[in-house]
Amino acid sequence: MEAVLFTNFSNDVFTHEWDKQSYTFQPGQTIYLQDYLARHFAKHLIDREINRIDRNTSDILLREQMMKRCVAGTSTPTASAVQIETEILNKNEIGASEPEVDEEKKAWCDSCDAKGVRHKKDCPKSRESQSAKEETFEGLDETPRT
Repeated sequence: MEAVLFTNFSNDVFTHEWDKQSYTFQPGQTIYLQDYLARHFAKHLIDREINRIDRNTSDILLREQMMKRCVAGTSTPTASAVQIETEILNKNEIGASEPEVDEEKKAWCDSCDAKGVRHKKDCPKSRESQSAKEETFEGLDETPRT
């Protein structure tokens, strides 16, 4: 895995999804990303731009030219995922424009980042809901009816 420099070379905002998260890149924005993300976004940006100029998307020479404008700056190829993440964070200065994540697609629980219908096991909200259920039934006679 590598960290590479991705550039939105177009004059328009480019938005695309990866793993159900929407990423937005402003015109001319340059940011370091994992190589697979940069190449994924580049492929879709290139397809969009080729379609806009009404050319065939299988034009290999045109795709290569646009890819050079879109993806550059490779780093050490055999780095671990943690090293790549650290490198990306260091290269993308704090406060620089980052891809925007669509707010609607964020996790629903701020405490445990759960994405499903249940909180994670150690989530404080899970305990709150559990204790609320226990309080509701407190003092009821638990003898079975006959």
